[in-house]
Amino acid sequence: MSLLATFNSRAFVGVLFFASVARCQVAPPPAVEEPPAVTISEPFHVQWYPQILQSRGPVPVWMNGYLIRPQSQTVSGESNIPLYDAKGNLERQGRITHPGAAKIILLDAAVTPNGIILGAATAYTDETTVSFVAKTDRDGEEVETVELGDFWPMRICGWKENEVWVYGRDLREDEPGKEVAYPLLRRYVFGQGLVRGVLPRNSVALQQGGSPAGPGSHGTYLDCKEDRVRLYITQTNEYVEIDTDRAGDSADHVADVRRWKMDMTAFPDGAVTGFAVTDDSRVFASIYLDVADSQQTVRRGLYEIRTRTGDVTGHWLQVKGTESSRPLQGSAQPGTFWKLWGADGKTLVVNMAKSGDLAWVKIVN
Repeated sequence: MSLLATFNSRAFVGVLFFASVARCQVAPPPAVEEPPAVTISEPFHVQWYPQILQSRGPVPVWMNGYLIRPQSQTVSGESNIPLYDAKGNLERQGRITHPGAAKIILLDAAVTPNGIILGAATAYTDETTVSFVAKTDRDGEEVETVELGDFWPMRICGWKENEVWVYGRDLREDEPGKEVAYPLLRRYVFGQGLVRGVLPRNSVALQQGGSPAGPGSHGTYLDCKEDRVRLYITQTNEYVEIDTDRAGDSADHVADVRRWKMDMTAFPDGAVTGFAVTDDSRVFASIYLDVADSQQTVRRGLYEIRTRTGDVTGHWLQVKGTESSRPLQGSAQPGTFWKLWGADGKTLVVNMAKSGDLAWVKIVN
């Protein structure tokens, strides 16, 4: 098959995306008020990433112009954070290592708007295990690290060249029955170390066990933009914003931290599977819900997070044409919305059922 025929067939799948979900829409969740409808366009760009979507490792994400997925385990000194561009090309790789380490375990990775690669990792040496975050130069070579002690990094992001935000757990403090108040979300500056911590552990009802990163019921998602940092905790369905324009360096300065408990009435036991923030500060998430009925039905859909200052509850606004409900053992129609992978400027990068492609879609209103 020619390249043109391949592209045309994938474009046809993109058209099926909206035709199929329209046929299997279900009623939108209840809302406090009737908001204006939000919809998305047909895909205007489609790209296949077999090198990264068919490999193992932390869940990939589209971030600041790249599809990024760190290799979960490498020999120290090997390249371990590949960056793929919108055309599917391996644009460059990052190399995160640690002195004296024989093995590197990558827990998460990120790329800043100016191309600096960040990595959260654990290094195994003959004598000890070291948790750390590192940054590279624009060629992907590691230039600086910050060791984290007993703090286990799970999600990272960065906007400025010399800092990184880290969400994680303290392995020594986080013990069953122990009331602890260490900060779950921390700001590190390379060359200085920890400069700020927010979100006390004892204010978030996290379980002791379970995987704390990635999709599923224990997942977390972290995003850095110029004016604020955003965190979604799937285990507790909490959405958090930190206003970095107002943020101070004192741990007790909390005026710039806002939290909402998301209304999950329409999604009992549902889980967020993807999270993205556009350049115009709109926040979206994909949701998966196993209905657990006799037909083993599952629901999927794309939603916008809506919050208001002063409220303690956040609400979901359904994106029209993306919600579907089908039997688990039956096959989803080709082109049915599957999950959200990230934001590319003011557009979203999504995935459809029965397709290895990522599709770029515009938010219509």
